Amino acid sequence: MIISPAAGWAQTSPQTLERVDPPAPEASPDPPPEAPDSPEDLLPEQPPEPPAETPSDLPPGVLATEIRVTELRFEGNEILSNDSLQQAILEALARDFATLDPAERDEFACEPPFEPPVWTPVTQTVAQLLRFAEVVAACYAAEGYTTSGAVIQIPTETRGGTGPVDILVIEGELESVDITGRQRLNEGYVRSRLHLDEGQPLNIDRLQENLQLLQIDPLVQQIRAELNAGAAPGSSRLLVDIEEARSFDLSLALDNSRPVSVGTAQQQVFARESNLLGIGDALSLGYTHSEGSDALSVGYSLPINARDGRLSLRFDPTRNDIVDADFFDINRDGEGPDIESRSQLYEISLRQPVMRRVDAQTFQELAIGLSGSLRNSQSFLLGDPFPLSPGASVTGKTRVVALRFFQDYTLRDARQVFSARSQFSLGLGILDATVNNSVEGVGAIPDSRFFAWQGQLQWAKVLAPDTLLLLRSDLQLADQVLLSAEQFSLGGASSVRGYRQDQLLTDNGLFASAEVRLPVARIPTWNALLQVTPFIDFGTGWNSSGRGNPDENTLASVGLGLQLLQGDRNQLTARLDWGIPLISVDSGGNSWQEKGLYFSVVYNPF
Repeated sequence: MIISPAAGWAQTSPQTLERVDPPAPEASPDPPPEAPDSPEDLLPEQPPEPPAETPSDLPPGVLATEIRVTELRFEGNEILSNDSLQQAILEALARDFATLDPAERDEFACEPPFEPPVWTPVTQTVAQLLRFAEVVAACYAAEGYTTSGAVIQIPTETRGGTGPVDILVIEGELESVDITGRQRLNEGYVRSRLHLDEGQPLNIDRLQENLQLLQIDPLVQQIRAELNAGAAPGSSRLLVDIEEARSFDLSLALDNSRPVSVGTAQQQVFARESNLLGIGDALSLGYTHSEGSDALSVGYSLPINARDGRLSLRFDPTRNDIVDADFFDINRDGEGPDIESRSQLYEISLRQPVMRRVDAQTFQELAIGLSGSLRNSQSFLLGDPFPLSPGASVTGKTRVVALRFFQDYTLRDARQVFSARSQFSLGLGILDATVNNSVEGVGAIPDSRFFAWQGQLQWAKVLAPDTLLLLRSDLQLADQVLLSAEQFSLGGASSVRGYRQDQLLTDNGLFASAEVRLPVARIPTWNALLQVTPFIDFGTGWNSSGRGNPDENTLASVGLGLQLLQGDRNQLTARLDWGIPLISVDSGGNSWQEKGLYFSVVYNPF
């Protein structure tokens, strides 16, 4: 028996990875974080260990012995077929594999032939036969199985100088996986995301990518991986050391982005535990208060598979009281508010990434999802149920039941974040949803039966240190008139600045915005950065057939903002925007919003 060195039987040494923030479904307007380390940095290949016997160790007379090979017989190969390996050896003979440089050998691929290859008897020396094993190892390495190799065996029947040659393929297996450093994170969570099975052939390329994807998991602060030789030839032992990231977040915020009717100034508190039971499940609680409104948000999400599929539940009850001076005390009895509303949102959703890829220092994700929602609302006038919005029942109630199919795409690297989202919404007339029949002589009446599509694009690009370009766009198209909860909103801090919140509500709409964030000062004693943010916003809306358009259905503005970022992780963010309307709209009020001024302060203590 002759043993050939298996090129690529390499083991690896430990490699430390720095923290990389996870990509969100929608790109953040903040500068993109540092891109993931390249896969080669995670498990750098080392030179193969010297084999027990090399061709140079064999007597020259043995190496020069000629054998007429009448057949190649493969054993032990499951990943690559006999035809693929034989075709590769035929190509190697045609290209003279021995003369190829190392780079050309690394690129040597083993493609499945269209037709079974025909082996023609060929005379080879023993030294040349050893190259057959190198070809097999190169084929496996090209597919990512760099710990696999082959052994050449000369059967007894061939030792007379003519006959078949056996090639024993050793597909390098993963002997064991040891995970250390965990605290609250379940071992199964980590192990399942490596997508490794002990006792199965080890694909180094896939292992590198899976480690990269695990590194950008929000529950992982740092990961170290070490691949060592196992007990059997070609086998490996993987040691993964995990440093967990902080899983609890708390955010406090103050801004003036609520509608004027319920009081523009609002206070918010939001808490999230991203690893509640140690399995990557998340519980979030939020509370928002303004002069005339209180809103609670409760959410829970649970990973359902190792490819980041998630099942999410949400419950949002809201109370709104009209505190606008013109409507606070309608009956002039000295008491108010006289107009009130209550609503509850119930939602269940399933989101599943269908593509997650790390290529060099670029991360990409494509996900699809389906959600079902039920929204109840009721309005009151002077304490009695009363319909105040189109489509409501005589008791002021509306119920919307909808199925939504959405698609998300995110691309992130060290210089940019691009995100795109598409959502199809189908309103249903089930579960006692609001259903209104048409009335002759009356315009279209909205109800829970509708079909709408919404698309969103966002691109954040780093132009220079602390300098960011942010582009955003939203589009909604509906097939009929919609209830107010489903309409497209324009005006406000996150829409067309310079106008009050929800200045324009329509069935269809388009919004676009461009903003540049430029550094103007650093404050070392505060560890703070001050940026100036010129922007331009545009939006237009129109109603579906059966409902007239607003007199002014287009909004546009230019403006300037100041943003202060403080702390290594931007623990404090303060912002002031001044928007100048380019199209005059009578808002009839004197609030900061209606003067084009918006402010926000967000504090993250942890």
